[in-house]
Amino acid sequence: MRGEIVLEEPFRWVDLNRGQRIVLAGLISNVLLASMQIFAGLWGESRAVLADGIHSTSDILISLIVIISLGIARKPADDSHPFGYGKIESIAAFLVGLVIAGAGVTLIYGAAEAILGGVETVPGALPLGVSGVSIAVKGALYSVTIRTGRELNSPGVLAAAQEYLSCIACSSAAVAGIVGARLGYPVADPIAGLLVAGIIMRVAGRTVWSSVRDLMDAALPIQQVRAVRSAAEHVDGVRRVTLVRTRRMGSRRLVELDIQTDADLVVEEADRVSAQVHARVAGQLDPADEVRVSVAPSSNEKVQREKMAATIRTIVQAHAERFLSFQGPRMIRLGKDLCADVTLLIPQQTSMEQAYGLCQDLERDVKRQYPEMEVIVRLQTPAPGGGER
Repeated sequence: MRGEIVLEEPFRWVDLNRGQRIVLAGLISNVLLASMQIFAGLWGESRAVLADGIHSTSDILISLIVIISLGIARKPADDSHPFGYGKIESIAAFLVGLVIAGAGVTLIYGAAEAILGGVETVPGALPLGVSGVSIAVKGALYSVTIRTGRELNSPGVLAAAQEYLSCIACSSAAVAGIVGARLGYPVADPIAGLLVAGIIMRVAGRTVWSSVRDLMDAALPIQQVRAVRSAAEHVDGVRRVTLVRTRRMGSRRLVELDIQTDADLVVEEADRVSAQVHARVAGQLDPADEVRVSVAPSSNEKVQREKMAATIRTIVQAHAERFLSFQGPRMIRLGKDLCADVTLLIPQQTSMEQAYGLCQDLERDVKRQYPEMEVIVRLQTPAPGGGER
């Protein structure tokens, strides 16, 4: 309606998904901690705690990136993004890594400048207490966030958890530097700041590399790929798993399989095998993951059947004096068993005993070559008009 004013719904905590709520709680904590650390670092003259405060400030930006990306990733697939928006989580993790790296470079420069220029100041007690609080808070946040990230398979949430772990290491290094400085070694504080920066750069490198692998559609870990292949191979009716392709789409895992079944399998039975493979593989994954199965006839089995048919024809021809002609064998599958179907044209004067003996001899000779094979022998006699009956 023209002139109508539409008001957006107010923000509600319950509208956020689980990952967003966890990261938002961390953002609020980082705002408080960053303020405390920067104030304590400046007031208490501690470069290590100041560096830790700058690090916590970067965490605020990281949390915002992750919250926004998780909101976009929830959007359903559409015509412009038929596979969904899951990749945004890997992009967010990449940006998180760059922000962490930027903070690390800044801290390295400041710590190196302090070490080379000489250090005379000794940090007070305030920075020491603030670092202790930071370790406790970030420890609790890491524990909750890493568990949530693993349950959701979310690269963004896992990246945030790794950042909390680096914060714990940074605050621990800051504590060590402050204690060293107060014991008479002022240079220990900027050295601790340099150590903090090194930890930050290591976390940044791991985060960036992991997100780049996801963006380039790297395969899942080899153990998961092997488990998927094994699950498909143990389904009745699967002759061969020709291809397994895996990749990540944000928090979801995508698995594509190409399988081969018997060449003469009817479409309905092939669909049943495909559905069983899908169910078996999906059981190895999470409900949000996606599995696709393609079915094709087994070319290897077709070649094998042709060789078996040729061998059986040779066996039948060895009894040629006992019949007029023959057709086949037709190689068919009855359930799980392979069967050879042979039709013999026998003379009209052949007795029942002779016909029965011929059938037994053929079955015996074929099973001698192929013990597991079923043999069907059909007997026909020439019709009075020259045909068969």
